[in-house]
Amino acid sequence: MQISAFEDLPPELLIKILEIIQDRANLWGDLLAEAVYVCESEKLLEYRTATQQKAIVTNEVVELLDRWRYYRETAKPAEQDAPTKASDALRLLDLHKEMTYFVQGFSKHNKRPRYVNPHQWQKVQFPVVLSSTEEHRLLRALCRLQLHSNVFAKAPSRSERPFDRYALCSQEVWRLFFATMPPWEYEEMGSVWAYLQTEFDPVLYKIRHEFREHGDELFKDLPEGRRALLGPVYSQGLKLYKSDIDRLTFLSLGPTFLHLAFHARLNIRCSMLLVNSRYEHESWIGHNLNISWEEQVPLKYPADQYNAIENFEQLLTLTSSNSSTRKPNAAWTGRAMGRLKRTQNFKKAFVTTQSRPQPGDWDWGYAIWDDERLEEWRVHFK
Repeated sequence: MQISAFEDLPPELLIKILEIIQDRANLWGDLLAEAVYVCESEKLLEYRTATQQKAIVTNEVVELLDRWRYYRETAKPAEQDAPTKASDALRLLDLHKEMTYFVQGFSKHNKRPRYVNPHQWQKVQFPVVLSSTEEHRLLRALCRLQLHSNVFAKAPSRSERPFDRYALCSQEVWRLFFATMPPWEYEEMGSVWAYLQTEFDPVLYKIRHEFREHGDELFKDLPEGRRALLGPVYSQGLKLYKSDIDRLTFLSLGPTFLHLAFHARLNIRCSMLLVNSRYEHESWIGHNLNISWEEQVPLKYPADQYNAIENFEQLLTLTSSNSSTRKPNAAWTGRAMGRLKRTQNFKKAFVTTQSRPQPGDWDWGYAIWDDERLEEWRVHFK
């Protein structure tokens, strides 16, 4: 049988070949840094962006998405939901590997809650053994961070305005995405986002140091075509990396991008970050959210079941029969009840996020940990 291209090989053989390749991170990094690949992918991204910008999000669109989500949950699983190509199966395996890497890293995330005495905290041993519930919350948040990046984040073209990151405004993104989950699951995302930030800071610091020490020598081994592709970005690289690059720009690209950046060779990592640092962008989550609590309600399906509750007693009753992965932990409940005491407004206390200056509750992952672990750590909210 004549094989004309690598991708024409049988899927089973492709999987076996790729399984024995040891340095898959750098193989993928080299591919992403190739001039032809980047040029074509940028064309695709710009086309997708132009298509998104033509769309007008209306109440009818949101209602249509609600109906679609409901149908997906009530319909029988379809065969096409499973991967049908070897490339899809391999991508799922890679995604699982990437997410597992961050889950394992979170078990070493030694950040003391400000409610715990420093002397008492010294007795806590890291890494901790995560419970199945904690792992579930972490994976859910990681996958949602990646999904948000895939759907809403866009790579800016050279002709775009610097701060125009979204085709949709923040309020529309909230209605389409975040309003479909209960508030504590948004806080799970924030907790993981803060953890990713602490993981990425040393990587960015190392690159800044290398730029200061070696400058454009970092790129001497790159093919001429790849350096030419960087164009004005490359010429601005030293200035960018000597300044305080907004790391939130890179965090918004999702866990998959960060995993690749963590494991790529230094020159590949530098070129990746240079290409993606063309503009500084405001963060999609947290301190720059700029959405009032009134705009966060009502929640959308499947989180709309929480719209009718009027106090925390009703919330606890409603979630009492849920599994531990589908109810808030004691830390979120304690913080929300504290807000209620201050505001005397249940709805406001229910949906308000922990988007205040550091250090905050996201830093120590407050929405992730089990109630038993919080009790063991003596985390008590006043």
